[in-house]
Amino acid sequence: KVIIVDNDATNHYLESLSAHGAIFIIGDPCDESVIKKSLANYADKIICMFDDDSLNLRIYKKLNRGNIYLHISNRILYDYFADEGDDDIEIRKVFNVYSNAARKLFLDNPLNQYVDTTLDGVQVKLAITGDGILAKEVLFHAMNLNGFYNGSKLHITLVSDIMATAENHLLYTLDLDN
Repeated sequence: KVIIVDNDATNHYLESLSAHGAIFIIGDPCDESVIKKSLANYADKIICMFDDDSLNLRIYKKLNRGNIYLHISNRILYDYFADEGDDDIEIRKVFNVYSNAARKLFLDNPLNQYVDTTLDGVQVKLAITGDGILAKEVLFHAMNLNGFYNGSKLHITLVSDIMATAENHLLYTLDLDN
């Protein structure tokens, strides 16, 4: 049984999800009456998945129950809750959809599958487009690779609309030594 709380009544996914058995409630997810209404429909697991970390934490505190999955966008907070947790907050699972997507990208498409990183002089070049959270997570996971078997560094080029519309735009490459 899936219960979705959304404050956007125009979200076109709600109707298609309800066709598959999901229940949806329109309203502010932090509102006490909306929380009580969602709890009255009892869900086995609760997922707080807004991009606003403070909103997710506020909802969690008001729910005051276990088996909650909490989306945390901020890498510092994510690492804190995932590794150490907080004595006042018992969270069943902390996740970051952007980090998970970036990790899956590298697992599904290993860089050494396309480039032989054992041969001397071979360099791996990666272009990341966009400047959103997902692009930052891809950059973070790419930088964690550090180097390859042949000792070469990963060369990364970032391309974003912000750079393209700048007066004197250039493509900057990042050397992981920097």
